[in-house]
Amino acid sequence: MSIAFKDLQFSRPEFSKYLAKKRSRRFEKVQWSLRPYGDVDEQAVTALYQKCFSEKLNREEWQWKYRRNPCGEPLILVAEDSSTGRLIGHAAAIPCRIKIGSHEETAYLLVDTMVDRIARGHGLHGHLTAHLCDQVFKKNGLPLGLPNEKAHNKGLIQGGAGLLTTLQVYLRIFRNSSLLKKHIGALSYVLLLVGKFEGLRLKTSRNALKVERVHFFGSEVDDLWGRIRNKFQITSVRTAERLNWRYFQNPSADYNVYAVLSGEKWLGYAVTKIDTKEGFKLGMLVDLFFDPAVPDAGKALLAQSCSHWKKEEIDIGVIVFSGPEDYGRLFRKAGFLKNRWKQLRQFRLMADFLGMKNCESAAIKRHENTLISEKNWLWNLGDSDII
Repeated sequence: MSIAFKDLQFSRPEFSKYLAKKRSRRFEKVQWSLRPYGDVDEQAVTALYQKCFSEKLNREEWQWKYRRNPCGEPLILVAEDSSTGRLIGHAAAIPCRIKIGSHEETAYLLVDTMVDRIARGHGLHGHLTAHLCDQVFKKNGLPLGLPNEKAHNKGLIQGGAGLLTTLQVYLRIFRNSSLLKKHIGALSYVLLLVGKFEGLRLKTSRNALKVERVHFFGSEVDDLWGRIRNKFQITSVRTAERLNWRYFQNPSADYNVYAVLSGEKWLGYAVTKIDTKEGFKLGMLVDLFFDPAVPDAGKALLAQSCSHWKKEEIDIGVIVFSGPEDYGRLFRKAGFLKNRWKQLRQFRLMADFLGMKNCESAAIKRHENTLISEKNWLWNLGDSDII
């Protein structure tokens, strides 16, 4: 479901009234106050994270994400129970630079939104998100999010969230699996098997390009970004500083990064990761960036990724991507089929359309029409904190 600017029904004060009406009658009304995060909140946020996500917060990863980001300082809000002073909510936005048309702007990715179980059902999640987005707009930034299914609900949509683009999920079987067949059904499994054999036909031209594994992004990727950036309307800024922080300085991630070269010149790069979900060993294409006018560069990178996954004996190759049709055509030729199974997560890149409509930022206003066109976006999992 998506909304357009003309369909927005609420102003921000009206949205607050709507959330107040949404308070659950199952619980005693919870009163809260919002304030900026401080260092004194570290222990309470760590405890809340474990309660909400059933895993311990990696403090080194937290420092990397929030304190070492080359794009700037995060915005972090916490919510306190007004009667006890107990911390019951948390929401954050981390900055990233994005290219929109011929301009570079600052976007903020909404991450790690948490609400204590005792405070759920009272609209706190919506209030945290709305206040955080307001702070982003005050900094002339654009708030973006990839909400999970629970967050992507009727309340958020009515509150002014709008769809920017849907990241398509492409799948390819690498190893026959009765578990997968049971999971998605016999017919769907047969369709994926056809894709598996189609992928064997992925070939590059006779003028073979060189693919190398790299362990650092240098001036070569800055040169690549400078040469082909204008072939994409909207995408994250892909400089060496940002990419090294994202993939090589991340303390909890193990990525494989490949570059495709013609002589000494980079024509593109790919980032992959092995992950395990629900008993399946997955090969994830986290990031892919190449010149659409040089399809052999993309073919070479994808062929190298698939070759590595075969050696690792993965079950399924997964690509989550929004981008030019040239990319989608390449995925299909490599045997990857679009996901058509509702049981898999949907990846929707959302923005606060209500805030965009009402904000005074000239930067946001000049890009309004460009932002809301899905075909303009080049976006993938590497542009999020999901993996």
